[in-house]
Amino acid sequence: MTIDAILDDVLRREGGFVDRPDDPGGATNFGITAATLERWRGRPVSREEVATLDLAEAREILAADYVRRPGIDRFSPALQPFLVDAAVHRGPARAIRFLQGVLAAVGEDGLAADGIVGPLTLGAAEEAERRLGVWLMAALADERRRFLFLITRRRPTLGVFLRGWLARANEFDPVRGGQVRCRCP
Repeated sequence: MTIDAILDDVLRREGGFVDRPDDPGGATNFGITAATLERWRGRPVSREEVATLDLAEAREILAADYVRRPGIDRFSPALQPFLVDAAVHRGPARAIRFLQGVLAAVGEDGLAADGIVGPLTLGAAEEAERRLGVWLMAALADERRRFLFLITRRRPTLGVFLRGWLARANEFDPVRGGQVRCRCP
């Protein structure tokens, strides 16, 4: 799956403009929050600017800030769909920490869950893919679900989003019949 195809899937999940008062991310369009758009443009932006963000600029932001800059494009094509989607949904560092936590749990030693892509994380991910195959993806989906339950327990008002968030995480779980298939050996 190419990065463009992965972004197509992310954009399908994110949808268009939303501005729910119970969403701490505030005004969001194509998964791009006002804060992200402000960083990208280097100036404050209005709600209207978020609402009228065009798809081409959104794709550019997603590719730069959620794929290339955090180094997710350095992982295997099997891991990229999960990592990119988790990065857009929960932030790039959190997506990498999902992976690092699972890698540590399956015995890949010497990793710090620092949310940074480095040679140890890349090597451990490659080894875990070889050893675990699709079970690595199942463990990643499970780690993401655990995190979602944790944040809704800490902030009960976010519970209104939990069902959708879990459905999104389940798309990556080959054990639960997810639609995004890991191409692990």
